[in-house]
Amino acid sequence: MKLSRICNLLVITIFVMALSGCSSYRVVTDYDKESPFSSYKAFTICTDALNADGTTQPLYDNPINRSRIKEAIQLEMRERGYVEDELTARLQVGFQIVFNNREVTIRQCTNRRRFPYWANCWFETYDYTEGTLIIYVTDLQDERVIWQGIAKGALSTQSPNMEKLIPKIVGKIFRQYPEWEADAPREGEVGRL
Repeated sequence: MKLSRICNLLVITIFVMALSGCSSYRVVTDYDKESPFSSYKAFTICTDALNADGTTQPLYDNPINRSRIKEAIQLEMRERGYVEDELTARLQVGFQIVFNNREVTIRQCTNRRRFPYWANCWFETYDYTEGTLIIYVTDLQDERVIWQGIAKGALSTQSPNMEKLIPKIVGKIFRQYPEWEADAPREGEVGRL
């Protein structure tokens, strides 16, 4: 009987922590294996991604946070050896923010003292909002997306520290960006002697 209550409390606690921002987020990436990632040299940011008009979640999707996402992307691209240059860029990096309302139903049970084999069960439904950040890299010459990373997670019901959270999420997405050999010559460069 006590074990059943402890299990129920544990399930509720984990779910509340997930909704309060303690949950992790899932990251999925995909890329075109035929794209010559080692030959790309310069990138630019898609300016359309900076527009936050018409958002349904202004706490999360606003001009300040979009600017933070842009800065985090710029940092990640520079760390990979790319230079930001609108005139010579062959890569364009953009992003989208998507929100979806979700619900989860949890079955809760307690055992009765008189008839322990008949559990008293009920269902509780919780609503939450799932946030998705999609980052994509386009080859401007070939006009096609060559890499895409997606992070999904339940949004916190409390005000999160977006200044710290955004670089962390963007960094986790870019951890799965295709690597290229640092010593290999890149487009427009001469190899080392």
